[in-house]
Amino acid sequence: MPTNANKKQRATNIKPLMLILAHMFRLPQGEEKVFDKDMEYIRKMTPQMIALLNSVIQELQGMAQRGQSPKRMPSKVIEIVQNF
Repeated sequence: MPTNANKKQRATNIKPLMLILAHMFRLPQGEEKVFDKDMEYIRKMTPQMIALLNSVIQELQGMAQRGQSPKRMPSKVIEIVQNF
């Protein structure tokens, strides 16, 4: 953890980030018993968060098609979320 962190860095929760990265890179630190409960929560919530993100993107696309939004969602963003 940096000692001279700014407000944005202090607001970042490092624990979920560390757990996800440890899982992705298969690091042994992520498999410690201390993190079991947190990792289970991340595994449980991830599909719900992706579904929420998809619904928000669809809503923004619909607003842009109806002319209610001056900005459009780039197709690259939609593709990235769907491939994730």
